[in-house]
Amino acid sequence: PEEKVVICPIAACRGKFYFNSTSTSLDVIDFCGGLAAPVFSSIAVEDTIGMCHGSVFLVESSDQLYMVRLFGVNASEPYHGATVHMMDFSKRQWCEVDDLGGCTFLLSIYEFGASFSGDGSCGLRQDCVYFPDRHRKTLQVFDVKDGSIELQKLDEAPASDRAFWVLPTDL
Repeated sequence: PEEKVVICPIAACRGKFYFNSTSTSLDVIDFCGGLAAPVFSSIAVEDTIGMCHGSVFLVESSDQLYMVRLFGVNASEPYHGATVHMMDFSKRQWCEVDDLGGCTFLLSIYEFGASFSGDGSCGLRQDCVYFPDRHRKTLQVFDVKDGSIELQKLDEAPASDRAFWVLPTDL
């Protein structure tokens, strides 16, 4: 019997979908403008980051593809660190970055990520990665510039089996 392979994490960037990122490859779906069947391919990536225990998220921001890696020892503890890499397509290499160009990345379970203008209008800090942990009712904030981690308790939050972001469309 055939086994389904989950396409995760995934992000749309430059008219293509990129998914199942590893330290040595990046899979691609190109819908070719809707004129033909989708084309599946893979990009060999120079292994500059290695593998880690934790979670990987792909995020598109300002027409660039980013990979956020959250580091954790096990599922019962909060993440203890994060790194952000931007894909250099000409070199086929993930390059670590120390800022997000003033944007804010919002991550959610199931390896979903979104970019938001970090102008402070919604109370979000620039160059930070936000990740809600529904099991512990916390919000982790990773500052990409200085490497700090802030853990905010959300004790008053309602019980939920999912955490997600709703983004304004008029900003």
